[in-house]
Amino acid sequence: MGTEIVDDKTLPWMVTIQMKHNYSKLNIHTQVFCTGTIINEKYILTAAHCFQGWTKNEILSNPSASLVIGFGSTNFKNQTLIEFNNKMIKIHPRNKNTNNGIFGNLLYADLALIELPESSKLNLFSSSQNARSIKLTNRLPLIKTKTLIAGWGWIKPFCEVNASIEGKTDKLQSGWVELMENNLYCVNEMEVSLLQQFNKTFGQNLNIPLCLTSWIKKITENNWSDKLCVRPSPSSIQYGDSGGPLLVDFGDSWYQIGVVTQGMCNKDKKFISNQDYATFTQIDCEWIQIETKGKVLCI
Repeated sequence: MGTEIVDDKTLPWMVTIQMKHNYSKLNIHTQVFCTGTIINEKYILTAAHCFQGWTKNEILSNPSASLVIGFGSTNFKNQTLIEFNNKMIKIHPRNKNTNNGIFGNLLYADLALIELPESSKLNLFSSSQNARSIKLTNRLPLIKTKTLIAGWGWIKPFCEVNASIEGKTDKLQSGWVELMENNLYCVNEMEVSLLQQFNKTFGQNLNIPLCLTSWIKKITENNWSDKLCVRPSPSSIQYGDSGGPLLVDFGDSWYQIGVVTQGMCNKDKKFISNQDYATFTQIDCEWIQIETKGKVLCI
């Protein structure tokens, strides 16, 4: 993520999503695995891939483990915690997560909501809770706009050796990234990148058949059409930032326009290792309105 440590009052809609292990009364360990945002007193917005492999009907197999949301402080160790379970997780109905040997993980409609029970809903008007909601919009700013990202992700690239040891941080960090032109630009960049890698791998004079270029186009358009791409400027997305917001200041207020889907460490990808941008999934206003029964509306 970035290098700027955020104070408690700056981004009060930010939350951690943690796994809490109760080994004993005196041995409790929590680990941040994703970031999220408060969009209403009862709803948290994050990424669907944070819960990959889980369903709403599953129960965590380990009785000593539980899922928690942390809020109210930029240091996750000082946060107020709310427990939630898999039945409270709402995954976007068009979400899909497949692994492709060339493209790596393909994520579409990478959005999830956590619905808090009535007994745990947030008091967004209490100064003691330090919790506020972020406004949502699917309106996009001008191209190459500097946008703000924030999260509890590692401060070193997660594909580097020893990053898991040296790169962790307890505190919320934020930083600036540059929004690329639009989602179609995202798709085109991916198509060009992949074709270049095919030429590099199989020879510059390879005559790529039309069926192959059509296949590449279909894959990219099916999986990147709902994405926004950002380039580090100078901040980047790392492990733990997933589910965090892409924020734009439209003058009157901060708005969230996207959710972190994918960072830039691509060592495991066979071809597109030269990707120099991270991807966000655009806000789906209609789905959020339906799932929240009209309580959360985009502006």
